[in-house]
Amino acid sequence: MRRLTRLSLMTACVSGALALPSVAIADDFGGVGTEDFEVFNGPPIGSQGSDPIHSSHGNKDLASPNMFHTANRPNPGVTNSDLAFWKQGGVRGPHQDLAAAGNYDGFRLFDIKDPDNPVLVSSMRCRGPQNDVSFYKADNRLLLIQSVDRAQSTDDCSSVDTPIAVGQPECDTEPCPPRRLAQAGFEGLRIFDVSRPETPVLIKTVATACGSHTHTTIPDQNDQRAIIYVSSYPTGASPTPKGGDFGGPRCTIPHKKISIVEIPDKNPEGARVLKEQPLDNDTLPFLGTIGSGGTGAIGCHDITVYYENQKQNVTAGGNVQRDNPSRVAGAACLEEGQLWDVTEPENPTTIGPRHSHIRNLFITAGVPGTFKGLWHTASFSWDGQIVLFTDEFAGGGGHACDGPQDTRGNVFFYENVEPGTPVVPLYGRFALPRPQPQQEVCTLHNGNVIPTNEGYFGVSSAYEGGTSVFDFSDVQDNPRIMDPLPGEPGDLIPPTVGREIAFFDEQGVDGNGRDDVWSSYWHNDRIYANGGLGRAHNPGGRGFDVYKLLSRNGRLVDDEGNPTFRQGDDPNAAGVQEYRARKLPYQNPQTQDTYATVGGGQ
Repeated sequence: MRRLTRLSLMTACVSGALALPSVAIADDFGGVGTEDFEVFNGPPIGSQGSDPIHSSHGNKDLASPNMFHTANRPNPGVTNSDLAFWKQGGVRGPHQDLAAAGNYDGFRLFDIKDPDNPVLVSSMRCRGPQNDVSFYKADNRLLLIQSVDRAQSTDDCSSVDTPIAVGQPECDTEPCPPRRLAQAGFEGLRIFDVSRPETPVLIKTVATACGSHTHTTIPDQNDQRAIIYVSSYPTGASPTPKGGDFGGPRCTIPHKKISIVEIPDKNPEGARVLKEQPLDNDTLPFLGTIGSGGTGAIGCHDITVYYENQKQNVTAGGNVQRDNPSRVAGAACLEEGQLWDVTEPENPTTIGPRHSHIRNLFITAGVPGTFKGLWHTASFSWDGQIVLFTDEFAGGGGHACDGPQDTRGNVFFYENVEPGTPVVPLYGRFALPRPQPQQEVCTLHNGNVIPTNEGYFGVSSAYEGGTSVFDFSDVQDNPRIMDPLPGEPGDLIPPTVGREIAFFDEQGVDGNGRDDVWSSYWHNDRIYANGGLGRAHNPGGRGFDVYKLLSRNGRLVDDEGNPTFRQGDDPNAAGVQEYRARKLPYQNPQTQDTYATVGGGQ
């Protein structure tokens, strides 16, 4: 088994998706001690065996021996969404180390200087599902950017959801049959000044076509601005009704574009839609779209950008020269994945020869009008060798996770080739190895990759399956699968090449409800989770959870890939410590902003 002893590592801003960046179609509308949880005593983690203990969860928390819960800050009564982190200046006052936790009614800001005792700094009410969040520093001001993907009565924080009624959606190709639609209203981005995080101030709104399901925040140092890729699409009740008008861009079927927004550093109040960028004509329509008249929505769910930090040099004559290093985007576009060259962030290669299409019918096979999975999110290994795409089975509204043989709701590992390469090789997949109860919603969702020299380790949420940590260090030892996978019964199933090495599945022992985790991210030696979706069968609102991993002698796994801290080990024994990796100045979903670091250690 090959272990990675040294990687060219970067410190960063990570996306989600594994960007493993937001709940999808189904949600468009529609401190615990060791005595408090039950240690998993089934087959070894990552084995192919069944797991009878998970056939029906008991009332104790389920966890691997090496993962400990350290804090919870509940948020009942709302749907909790994505996370972002900031510790890079622009903040006035004592709260310099922040986490933003989005929810459908706004967002919460926490001080995480002491990660095991997060302090709620502010709770901002500003309705706009999904309210996914990111941070950006514009000169000396810290901004928080919020995605709004549900038509609102106004663009400010007094808004409510617009009414829904049967209407006829706007389609580029007729006919387009009637369906339930939201009355036209504001959708897009809200921009807040959170330089004083105790009192966030809304400073600008930017309306975008079909709203903003998620967004990707890219610092553009050359032009002293942020470039925001806005992902959106016309599913569910989101298309603009014929005759409806709110004065902003319209949401028409099939859409087939992303919006690109510019936020100038010196004048963030001047943020605007820079352009609407078309997707290539050969981008597949989403077969899971219901009631679209057979046209199918075309759009992207998450877009994760991996790039080196721009460097600045001063010539002998005193002139400043800035380079423009190579950048790549992994775009999860509902029915397929894509790779774009984003060296010029305002001009992603969504059309023309410099983009690649990735098809995998184990994710999207089905008949039009039915729902299977969707290309939800992407992330990259920190050396840029591997791109991970996550399938959100049934849009986060159905049951998968029936063991390693289950190809639904998996993470798939691809070689990160030059955009424009005709075939993007597949190495294999990671499936949650712990079969979940049939009544539970489970699919892998948002997460990221741990920035460590030790190996390739991913973190992912799994809704009611909790939070999973998996090792995919040996992924490149597997044969590359070059042909698109047919996904028909009896055909080759991609091998499982990732192995679960830690997990926590909250069962409400602390009185704050069972897990229903939207996002789980590694950030500066802790795993932070945000969850609680208010489902009828699981109405709890766990909100913001914090976890740590235990390791031995600084290593998370041994040479055979087994966790170094195991059942029965003493947490106080010599050599046992919290697992540590590279520190990140900030993390945003869907952005891996890197600058080179060298040396050993973690």
